Amino acid sequence: MIEVRNQAEADREAVQSLIATVTEELRSIYRPIKEKVGSQTEHLSRIVAISNNTVVGFAEYQSNADSLLVRGLAVSPDYRRQGIASSKMQHLLVEAKNVAKTEVLLSTIKETGNINIFSRMGFTVTSEVVSAAFESIHGDHVTLVNMRKKWHK
Repeated sequence: MIEVRNQAEADREAVQSLIATVTEELRSIYRPIKEKVGSQTEHLSRIVAISNNTVVGFAEYQSNADSLLVRGLAVSPDYRRQGIASSKMQHLLVEAKNVAKTEVLLSTIKETGNINIFSRMGFTVTSEVVSAAFESIHGDHVTLVNMRKKWHK
């Protein structure tokens, strides 16, 4: 069984380890363009997915006027294809509705193949643009895809 909850201080080391693992995977597909990536100063909230007392995933998000913006979502490689990403997203959708938000937004790099995962969760593509902050590992352009799941208050 998967428990999804706000990150606790005791989860910090496990989350940092998971961030390192998934970042390494992503860097085999794309990387930041050093001169284009700024520092992130906005406050992000984080939820974690727990299985057998182990952090198996997390999601970072921020609250905006009418939406929740998902800034990062990851699942441990050993726990993928078990509904963990969906459980975390469902938790965020409930959170968004509870605080009167009308949509959840996210962005993904097309070349990761994650558009299909988010589409199955009910997200629709709102735009596709060449990323100004990331490039392929070969220096080619990558596509930033913006997606949303919207409902009425």
